Amino acid sequence: MAMDINYDFESLEILEPTRKVIKEMRFKKMTEVQARIIPHLLAGYNVLGTAKTGLGKTLAFLILAIELLHSQIFGIMILDKWRFKN
Repeated sequence: MAMDINYDFESLEILEPTRKVIKEMRFKKMTEVQARIIPHLLAGYNVLGTAKTGLGKTLAFLILAIELLHSQIFGIMILDKWRFKN
């Protein structure tokens, strides 16, 4: 069964400040990986996704992080293994 995918950022149930920044950055349509995972992330599901570099995985993660910061009283710490090389 084929799943209809909505690639429009406007279709996301996100806060207006997040939507405004996405517009200011001139993003109009989501990449396939974004369209497939962002709705599930926003719904609270754990998601594992892979895609080539530059296809929007980081933006998908950051949209969720920003939405959580607005709705929850906690912080986010991001550890990047590449920053800890000797």
